[in-house]
Amino acid sequence: MSSRPAQARVNASEINGHGSVASRAIQPVSSAGSGLERDGLTRLLTADDLAARWSVTVKQVYRLAREGDLPAVKVGRYYRFRLSSVQDWEARQEGASHA
Repeated sequence: MSSRPAQARVNASEINGHGSVASRAIQPVSSAGSGLERDGLTRLLTADDLAARWSVTVKQVYRLAREGDLPAVKVGRYYRFRLSSVQDWEARQEGASHA
């Protein structure tokens, strides 16, 4: 099975005039066949995956992880992120912004 990262589906109409993708447009393809799960194991997301998902810099993702704001798994000098933990974190951030 391929170890390629999961791809996000983006419609051309969801790209803004500055060449970036609206944050709501970045959604992982369903885990079936996307590489998010293989042999019952969940693929960990990279900082690049999250930067693309949120339309922020990789540096910002690393800062959130390093400061402990974003749940992460440290693999050597790299941070990796579980999709379920990221989704929970996003829901908490959304709730906090409405409080």
